[in-house]
Amino acid sequence: MPIQIDISGHLPEVGFDEDAMRERLATLAEMTRAEWIRVAQQTLGSSAADYIAGIQPVEMDGNWAHIHLVGALPNDIENGKAPYDMKPGLLNGPNAKVGKGGKRFNTVPFRHGTPGTTGKRVGKPMPITGTTSGGKQKSMIYNAARKVAISSERPDGSTAWGGRTGDFGGYGIQTKPPVKGGRPGAYTWKHSPFAAMAKVAKTYKKATQHQYVTFRRVSDNSDPNSWWHPGIKARRLVNQVHSYITDLVKGII
Repeated sequence: MPIQIDISGHLPEVGFDEDAMRERLATLAEMTRAEWIRVAQQTLGSSAADYIAGIQPVEMDGNWAHIHLVGALPNDIENGKAPYDMKPGLLNGPNAKVGKGGKRFNTVPFRHGTPGTTGKRVGKPMPITGTTSGGKQKSMIYNAARKVAISSERPDGSTAWGGRTGDFGGYGIQTKPPVKGGRPGAYTWKHSPFAAMAKVAKTYKKATQHQYVTFRRVSDNSDPNSWWHPGIKARRLVNQVHSYITDLVKGII
């Protein structure tokens, strides 16, 4: 998915400096790329970083400037994607394993943010489940998760597991309905999405931070109606940027 800018139709027949016009084209293209990134930051949520990573540097080619969007996920966000079964990808991916009976399986991590979290890469915040006697909001999920024994990473990259939370009485279990062109039948989750949550210590150069993670197993034995992605809505950010270019060209070229 590229954005292409051509100044050929804007050049006068005589009396112009072609090199100067191409410098203006390069400036226009860089401004367009910056606007594209700004629109993505303003419009997208947790997918913004992945989308922006797909916006490539400007490429100049004579009277043309090209800005390409590369990568499967960035282009799915731009153009949309129909619902799809995630099991084939998960069971054929690099983290898939084969059990004793020859059945494939994969353990998939889900990160959870603390209540009120606004960061885009820390997971959906744990829900508020009630209030204290003083009227303050509280989360039974977070209250339990922060008290479990900490799991930590060993020097070799493996994890020394600590404690896990309970199932919270099945809190948050959902039934997903059939979707035309997607999930063939209804499916009800077997466990709370917050069940068996671990508190994992991650050590970085300047600090140690805690992450809250749950894990779910997908395998060749999984229900055919499970592990379906709802699809991705087309965001069409390029259309917004095109309008920006149209107005900008009038003032620069």
